[in-house]
Amino acid sequence: MRWRFGLIILLALLLWVCTMGSSFADGEGGNKPFSLSTSNPTDGQKRVSIDRDINLTFSKNVVNILVKENNEKCFKLMDEDGHAVPIEVIMADDQIEREKRNDIILSIKEALGYGKKYTVVVSKDLMSKSGVTLESDIEISFTTISKNGGMSKLIWILGTLVIIALVSAYFTVRKKSK
Repeated sequence: MRWRFGLIILLALLLWVCTMGSSFADGEGGNKPFSLSTSNPTDGQKRVSIDRDINLTFSKNVVNILVKENNEKCFKLMDEDGHAVPIEVIMADDQIEREKRNDIILSIKEALGYGKKYTVVVSKDLMSKSGVTLESDIEISFTTISKNGGMSKLIWILGTLVIIALVSAYFTVRKKSK
């Protein structure tokens, strides 16, 4: 009787190990395809600050020591004229900050221009910890804020009209009070 109970426990453990092994195979979410999950700024975003980092999150671990050296070379930031903008690729240590294993930060080394279009290029050679690469290059384009702080011409016109109306009303009331 005891040996049957032990055999059942042993078989249950064996079954559990076999089914769970594939879930934890590479720590990257099983059969999920390797892709860019999110970016900040997003593709097509307008009025992006000129002095901010670019945050990219992928569907799998891209910072592991096995792929870090390769992946550091897989990012470019291009201006609207096709010139490369200097960036630093920042990756967490996935052994210390496990929650950041899918994240890459592109720190821009020189100020971006106002009202300019920029494109982040992620090479298809970017590799996950399990050795999977992207299917194709990824491009994320964004436009920085204009020099006037991103205010549209309409806001400037309306603001000017309100100021003129207030000044005019002030002088009208002052003239009538005399």
